[in-house]
Amino acid sequence: MMSQTIGVDSLAEPPLRILMVCTGNVCRSPMAQYWLRSSFTGEPAIIESAGTGALVGNPMDPPSRAMTERFGGDPREHVARQLDEHQLAAADLVIAMSREHRDSVLEIRPSMARRAFTIIELERLIALARFSTLRASVDSIDATPRVRLNLLLDTLAARRSDLRHSDGVVLDVADPYRRGDAAVERTAAQLLPAVESVAELVRTALR
Repeated sequence: MMSQTIGVDSLAEPPLRILMVCTGNVCRSPMAQYWLRSSFTGEPAIIESAGTGALVGNPMDPPSRAMTERFGGDPREHVARQLDEHQLAAADLVIAMSREHRDSVLEIRPSMARRAFTIIELERLIALARFSTLRASVDSIDATPRVRLNLLLDTLAARRSDLRHSDGVVLDVADPYRRGDAAVERTAAQLLPAVESVAELVRTALR
């Protein structure tokens, strides 16, 4: 089961949809997917993942699955699926594991330019903007979570040039597939703090 629903009930507005994207959909994107899901209780959002060259029908790669479980994710029902236009059309936020994956997203759906980020890019843009500023920008607005999220993403997308001018910026999460336990550890070290930043961003929208 790829789609994960967080506390969705009879809402007037459909729940937020967040889509994680990597290559095979058996390592990085499901790690981020299930860790993000574990950060919430009772919040209205759907968290999914897909791959640009998915190993369709496969479960998570065992070392990545073990790491996901080690830090609280539950990927037991994970089945890899191929990224397509329908998933992107439904997504409010697309989080790619690398710039290559983000490029693939935009090839399929160019209109996602301000809604698609690499996860490291998103983490660093959030740090540049600061959560206190982001919260202040939407806390006074009487709007739905979707509208609030869109405003937050617009604010972050507008600061991309600031990030490009930073020295030594790495925006890609390392691919651990078949590279051993040390590679999985490195990937987790990149993803875990980034997922927490994304979780706080979504909480800000949901308030």
